Amino acid sequence: MRRRDFLKAAAAGTVLTSSPASAQGTATTEQQAAFNAPLQIIQPPYAVPPELQNRPGVPRGQVFTLDMNESIRFPGATRTISVYVPAQYRALQPACVMVMLDNLMVSPTICDNLIHQKEMPVTIGIGVQSGSLAAAIPGTSARSNRSFEFDSITLQLAEFIEHEVLPFVQQHKTPGGLPILLSSNPDDRAITGGSTGAIGAFNAAWQRTDLFHRVFAWSTTMVGMRGADEYITLVRKTEPKPLRIFVLDGYRDEWWGGPQFGDWWLANLALQRALAYAGYAVNHVWGDWGHCDAPSINFFPQAVRWLWKNWPAPIKAGLPGNSVISEIVVPGEGWTRKWAYQHAEPSKGRTNSRISNPQIASTAADSVGKVYLLLPAEGAVFTVNNDGSRNEVVKVHPSSSCIAFGHDDELYVSEPDLRRVIAVDVAGKVRTIAHGVRFCSIAARQDGFYGIESLASDEGGSKIWLVDRQGRQKVVMQSRAPFACAGVTWDGGWLFAAERGSHKAWSYRIMPDGALSDGEPYYWFHQPDTLEGSGIRQVCFDRNGWGYAATTMGIQVFSTAGGEGGLVWAILPLSEQSVVGVCFGGDGRQTLYACTGDKLYARKVKATGA
Repeated sequence: MRRRDFLKAAAAGTVLTSSPASAQGTATTEQQAAFNAPLQIIQPPYAVPPELQNRPGVPRGQVFTLDMNESIRFPGATRTISVYVPAQYRALQPACVMVMLDNLMVSPTICDNLIHQKEMPVTIGIGVQSGSLAAAIPGTSARSNRSFEFDSITLQLAEFIEHEVLPFVQQHKTPGGLPILLSSNPDDRAITGGSTGAIGAFNAAWQRTDLFHRVFAWSTTMVGMRGADEYITLVRKTEPKPLRIFVLDGYRDEWWGGPQFGDWWLANLALQRALAYAGYAVNHVWGDWGHCDAPSINFFPQAVRWLWKNWPAPIKAGLPGNSVISEIVVPGEGWTRKWAYQHAEPSKGRTNSRISNPQIASTAADSVGKVYLLLPAEGAVFTVNNDGSRNEVVKVHPSSSCIAFGHDDELYVSEPDLRRVIAVDVAGKVRTIAHGVRFCSIAARQDGFYGIESLASDEGGSKIWLVDRQGRQKVVMQSRAPFACAGVTWDGGWLFAAERGSHKAWSYRIMPDGALSDGEPYYWFHQPDTLEGSGIRQVCFDRNGWGYAATTMGIQVFSTAGGEGGLVWAILPLSEQSVVGVCFGGDGRQTLYACTGDKLYARKVKATGA
């Protein structure tokens, strides 16, 4: 159906639904109803809600502005911050917060009326104007930061709000001389915006659910300006986050200068459908207007009222609509922190003993599900106990890069600077199993392991070695691809090898003698906007054939075979986002463990590790 025919049918009230069987997952009836709801476009005339007008007897808040002339995250940019303080604010306790990108998008009048009607908590509104930079050379043009700050799908805007805007506002007082106290509870915080400000609002909440749980997005720029169009896919693949989202747009939305970036209206429709499918608390209004046109303002009170509905009840993540996520996760079982590195205090007679940013290089689990961590900075491998304590297993060289378990619970440790791999048996006896090699990753198999060795920079590429349990070693593949991580699939038939600095990973057929053949860049992973590559550091597999890759965007779950093999179907995010290690362990190998920097997380899952 061509776009104009689609819009004509939609405006006429045609019911357009889509309900693929695989889309249902464990979604509730309410979620399925939201996903399958008929497309309704509200037609004019639009009634003007009373909340848009100053009403007798309603206390009116105050608005003041602040000039923000310095920024760490956006150096050189200056901007105006507008602050709305409701009349009911007394500074007796921290107030709720509504950050509005592009100044005070939601008018103080709406807030006055809704707060007075107790349909919105006492909320301080903070309007954040995009930054601009004056030219240093007279007669040359200024630089507007609006698209850079708001359209970019990075953490930069969220961190700017958290570490610069909110503290800046709290340094000041209200026009009445009261201190400004802002709640740090994400359930007490909303973020809103229109157009580019809307994608900025959505992105800030999506990236940092510890900052915001409520989003109002109006005529969202969910198109290909700086990568926001990928969210339509990421929302469907990612485990639901604790967000409450209102989407508002007109079916004639098309910014005059932006058709080349995408179909603006259909992108907003796709976002709403993705949210409903994925399991979010989402509401929307579609009307007969263009991009950020005035008639849509009539629905702002409805949006803000719904945004704060049931406050102060906490907003919780919904059940996933994604059937793959439902197949893996246990409802109500989230990530729990099992262990965190305790920074050592400097001791007498030692220098540089404090490790400021230790990295867990690798994790693995033995046959009974006990989890092991490699901490190169301490030069040791540890086991982690249920109470969070740890036991040292073996001392290793600080250059050690990875660990893996082989047959009979033999632990392999790669020590690149010593150009060797050691094997530690269950009795703690250590032997050197491979010599003259610098492996960055080890993939265990029934009779030994594969090792990934990066070649010198003038050669480039990688060598893949096969080492058997007797220590015999040989090169079975040399590739121009710079491999960083390897794993053997759950059935032992294929070798997975992820490229460094890329979103691709290769699949090699494993021959009966361990040789590799028919390699292809078979796998495709998501990567963040700020980095080159998905950052895969480790991979593991379950008994149903799913692979779990530790990446900078969380754990990406991918298929290893079949007609849709090589695709990422689900993403399990962690609060720190970047995951450096992943493995199955615990009783029955039904606990998924993930490492982020210097912390170990775990969650019970339905899947069973291979």
